[in-house]
Amino acid sequence: MKNNIANELIAEMKVRIPKGQNLATYLTDTLCMGKEAVYRRLRGEVVFTFDEIALLSCRLGISIDQIIGNHLANRVTFDLNLLRAQNPMESYYEIIDRYQKIFDYVKSDSSTEIYTASNLLPFTLYSSYEYMSKFRICRWIYQNEHIKTPNSLTDMKIEDRIVNAHKKLSESVRQCQKTYFIWDTNIFYSFIKRLNTLLA
Repeated sequence: MKNNIANELIAEMKVRIPKGQNLATYLTDTLCMGKEAVYRRLRGEVVFTFDEIALLSCRLGISIDQIIGNHLANRVTFDLNLLRAQNPMESYYEIIDRYQKIFDYVKSDSSTEIYTASNLLPFTLYSSYEYMSKFRICRWIYQNEHIKTPNSLTDMKIEDRIVNAHKKLSESVRQCQKTYFIWDTNIFYSFIKRLNTLLA
């Protein structure tokens, strides 16, 4: 099983490295090690260290949980969206950017199917709408208690890169071949209730 996981990790890296770049060269530059050390890892003679895997996962957007989970029966993996940066807005951007990269990666595959079971309106449906996405950010800020929430969504200033990330996320999801939603019967009531709570 260990070799299968390593092989799948290597296959994922090959797909995700910048176009036109050789995997060995990319790993040499990214991991700051000699070519021979990289080739030993690619041949399976030496295993990638945990730190190396973590760095590659971060740089290339590879879900290690998913790769490991693919080889374990009766396992489900969860994404907890933990805050990684000190700045809450930087963490928010990283989360949105990571999801956008995932959807961007799978959108051209004709076998892609997205399933969503939710008691909240999926953000990807309204991420390109300015005030609705501002509402989402306000709620996120409030839940993380790091930044004072604005008095008005009109007054709230959002960085261009976050606005662009929202639009790209929405576009990438809409380009996926098939999407299935399983919604709670109170999904709209829940959304309105959250709006009223924030605006109260």
